[in-house]
Order: sequence, then structure tokens, then C-alpha cells
Amino acid sequence: MKRVLIGSSSPIGYSYINSQRDHSKPLPFLYGSMGLFLLYDEIWFATRDLCPSAMQTLPYAKFLDEELQAGALGVDFDDQLELLTEAIEGADPTPGLGDWPQLMDSYVGDHRQYLIDNHGRGLKFFGKSIANNFVARSIAADLLLVERFAHLNFGLAVNPNTESSIAAPFGSIDQSRHVIEMDNVNLASRLIRLNKTHDYISQNGPYHPSIEELRHDDLLVHFRKWLDDQDSRLSNAEIADIEADVDAKIAELQDKSIRKFVETKNLVQVPIQWFKSGVMESLAPGSSIIEKVLDIAKSNNKAGQWRFEAFIAISRLKMQKE
Repeated sequence: MKRVLIGSSSPIGYSYINSQRDHSKPLPFLYGSMGLFLLYDEIWFATRDLCPSAMQTLPYAKFLDEELQAGALGVDFDDQLELLTEAIEGADPTPGLGDWPQLMDSYVGDHRQYLIDNHGRGLKFFGKSIANNFVARSIAADLLLVERFAHLNFGLAVNPNTESSIAAPFGSIDQSRHVIEMDNVNLASRLIRLNKTHDYISQNGPYHPSIEELRHDDLLVHFRKWLDDQDSRLSNAEIADIEADVDAKIAELQDKSIRKFVETKNLVQVPIQWFKSGVMESLAPGSSIIEKVLDIAKSNNKAGQWRFEAFIAISRLKMQKE
């Protein structure tokens, strides 16, 4: 069962267009949403306020603070949150803020038409108050949630603004060879990139009923199972062949389903990366953020099982430069 966590740092922005009209809560924008639908069996939200209204009743949308008890966070959660926040602030004090308006415009056109801001109105889950944008404390809270609920094997949804804070400590990614250069960490890893995924943009969120046809396609069901296989070992060439097959199937299914029901202007290409580490064994100096998370896992006797998986939507600004 593949699960992804939408944490307080995951949305790329919040639309206030509906809340201005009916005083509802702002709508989170999930960058790379089609990839979330296709790569994961369950989409978990730290709390319901992070879930777009169109997804609230989906059977595979789950809410962490409604499904689990607050005590599962552990008595040291607040202390570890502060320590991890300091580590992230030291490494990347203002993640991606400078590019945010241009990134949103490349995603939705003019972001002002949806009254989008880079933050919501604050969150509460498990009795904790957390800002819902991509500041260091939000990123730290999400990493800790992945660690605390390791038995659920969450992948963390990462947007282009938070990638530098979360993924960079592992080292650099060479897209041409599908290699992650692990300068700072010794672990088994895999990088998958899909290019044909298109997000659906609407005032109620990224879901359209026709997406179910894509989710239940046999190839994509098997692809999710393969991604979840901890023991799979393939060459870069074999992985590239799999990516090509899956990309072709996604393009075919989108043409047969969602493109028949929505206007082309509401579909935006957002390639995605999926990264999974094996069991973390050792870290070299320079990886303070992940090192601290691993230390926390060790203190909770989970270091032998703790893996890091990230779902990373690729910046459209970067795509335009390629």
C-alpha cells in the first residue's frame, strides 16, 4: 500500500476566491496533484484543512489527526520540532520565496485571478499550531510526522519551494543518467521521473471523476506495487524503459478520459519525480537536517526501518529553462 502525506509545507499556495464569497477556508493548491493520484493508493493529509474541497469525500483521502491519537506524536515532539526547525533555518532560511509569484503564474496563468497567496490561515493538528506554508517550522513538522508514523511508510509531498530544504541534503540529482549522487548519505536509492502528468486546475481543487479511470488502469496499479517493492533492483536503462511505458500509458489515458471533460486551459503539465531511499545507514558531515531526523529515529528505536521517500513536483520555471 503506497501512501503519501500532504503536510503543512506541501501545498504551493492557497486560493481565497471561494472564501471571499462564502467565508469558507482557503483552497490548498497541490502542485503535481495528478502524480499524487496516480502514484499513491492513499493520500493522507495531516489535517482536513489541507485537503481541497473536491477531495474531501474520496475513499482514499485520509486525515492523520482523525485516524490516529495525539499521543502517537510522542512526548518529545515539541523539543524535536524546535531542534529540526533550527537545522532547516541554518541550511535554507527562505526556501523558494523569491520565485513563488513566477512559479504560480506559470502554473495557473495569473495567480491573482484565483486570489492565491503563499499561506493559509494557520493549522491545528493534534493540538499543535503550525503555519501552513513553506517556512522552516512547517517543513520540520512534516519530516517529524513521517518519522513518527514510520509504520505507515509515508512518502512526503514536496513542492518546488521546499525541495531545496528537504532533498538537497542528500546530494545532487543527475536527470540525464537517473542517478542521485549521494554526497552526504550512504543508502540505496532510486529516482523515477514521469513527464506526461497534467494537473487539473479548478476553483474546487484538482480532482475530476474521470481521474478514477487512470488510477485503476492495470499498468498503473502494477506500477504502484513495483514502486512499493523495497527489494527491486533495476539498471538505469531498465528504469528508463519503465518510465517510457508508464508515460505513454498516462498520455493515452488522459486523452481518453479527463481531456474529454475539461478544457485544455485547465490542464497544466507538471512532471514529477519520485525518490526512495533504502535503510539509512550513515551520514557524512553536511547533512544536518536529515541527520537530525535519523538521530530522532534512532532515539525511538526505528533507525533500522526508517526510510525516506519524497514525491517532488518539478518547477515549471525549471522546465521552461530546460
